[in-house]
Amino acid sequence: MLHRGIRQELADGFRYVWGSKVLKVLGATFAIAGFAIGTIQTLGLFIVTERLGQPKEFLQFLMMVNGIAMFIGGIVIMTLTKKFAPQLLLAFGLTVSALCIIGMGFSTSIPLTLTLQFINGLTFPCIQIGINTMILQWTEQSYVGRVNGVLSPMFMGMMVIMISLAGLLKKAFPLVGIYTVSGIFMLLGALILIPIFKHKPSPLTAGSGSDEDTASSAIV
Repeated sequence: MLHRGIRQELADGFRYVWGSKVLKVLGATFAIAGFAIGTIQTLGLFIVTERLGQPKEFLQFLMMVNGIAMFIGGIVIMTLTKKFAPQLLLAFGLTVSALCIIGMGFSTSIPLTLTLQFINGLTFPCIQIGINTMILQWTEQSYVGRVNGVLSPMFMGMMVIMISLAGLLKKAFPLVGIYTVSGIFMLLGALILIPIFKHKPSPLTAGSGSDEDTASSAIV
């Protein structure tokens, strides 16, 4: 009975996402971002040792810089959420992240790599806040949990798959190439958001409507 209930919840979530153009695009962005992030998630150590020529302990400085930047970025971005559409915030965050990833793959300079890591962390909250805001604005309150239950596994599933393949990719391809492909995919995730830049959430309505109507409804 419990499994049947879970399956029904997931089925309802998939139908809801499929009925909304905005949420379908967001789902594709989730999957692409998961692919890109998962591809390089475990390769930071090789950036330190191969590209920068530093001992593996130097990785902690990259992580520290990224963490500090994310903290600062989160505070700054929170003040901008009412000034920019979440689609724009998300696309901006993905684009900057893509450029930083590609740059870190090519960089052999410690100051440049640290700078790119800082910028990447500074704008990463744009991605988190953009995604969360879009889900809330284009999903009826009663469906938020189900939509999250559909979209989140798209990101986590792709990320886990690519993390598991990272070792094989490292053996088969140069580090610069892997980071470049990861950055290109991240950029692709931003580009597919362009068609929904002008979409605005409509007032919450009852029932299941079309893309621009009920399925794109908002929570105030």
